[in-house]
Amino acid sequence: MENEIKRVINEIVNPQLASHGGSCELVTVYDSVALVRMQGGCKGCPGRQMTFLNGIKPLLLENCEGLIDVMLER
Repeated sequence: MENEIKRVINEIVNPQLASHGGSCELVTVYDSVALVRMQGGCKGCPGRQMTFLNGIKPLLLENCEGLIDVMLER
């Protein structure tokens, strides 16, 4: 599952975030829940939470079989 999450982040999520100078990385996976970290321009962005909730989380849940939740590192 970890490799699939990393693939989706690298191939789908990060190209979209790169246009804003940001990126996302997988921190860990525990009990089918992924913890991700936003970096670069996304790290301090006021729209960070909306980007996570409306973009990153749904993309990962839709494209990673067996993943039950995605959480954003604080």
